[in-house]
Amino acid sequence: MSKKTYEEAQKTKLNILAAAKQVFTSKGYAKASLSDIARVAHVTRGAIYWHFENKGELLAALLENHLERLNLLPTLRAAVAEDQRDPLGKIHQWALLHFQADAEDFIVSPLGDIFQQVMATDATHEAQERLIELIESEREMLTSAFRRAIALGQLSSKVDAELVASYVHGTIVGLIISLRDGLHISPYQSNKFIIETMFRHLNDLHLSA
Repeated sequence: MSKKTYEEAQKTKLNILAAAKQVFTSKGYAKASLSDIARVAHVTRGAIYWHFENKGELLAALLENHLERLNLLPTLRAAVAEDQRDPLGKIHQWALLHFQADAEDFIVSPLGDIFQQVMATDATHEAQERLIELIESEREMLTSAFRRAIALGQLSSKVDAELVASYVHGTIVGLIISLRDGLHISPYQSNKFIIETMFRHLNDLHLSA
């Protein structure tokens, strides 16, 4: 593929994603169709299928784009990089990034509502499956980053990497839910305090012999 053709394909892909975001937020995920998205994007359904397998892939790609834009995925990738000498610092940075102003705006946005609705539904479908895959991939990277932190001596060798990753990930998810429900008067300061306290006690998270 030539550079020009690749750039045109990427432009079309971004155009489709922008149209999907518009349609999902105006009609809701369940009622939105690929035909609606194609019409807004001024492309054919075939063009959408060229880039995305189904509507669930589109929604997952939107989430992934936001995680990239908010520097969440890049920071987590940096934490597991082979040449990373401060994985614990990167994990700490990643945790706090969830509650910066732009991340908080996304969490309580109409698109954030859609992600929440898809994850909360009892019916399993391709969108929920893809979002779960993204979450599991994120947790696996987090576990790998903690293993590296243990190997470098940033955490005690007794710490269980999977346990601490589940603890940190679960705490962040809980704080996000609290933020969505408006339970904090000063969300960034209160969430920062909780995260700082959590990180001070990570060495306590090990399985008993």
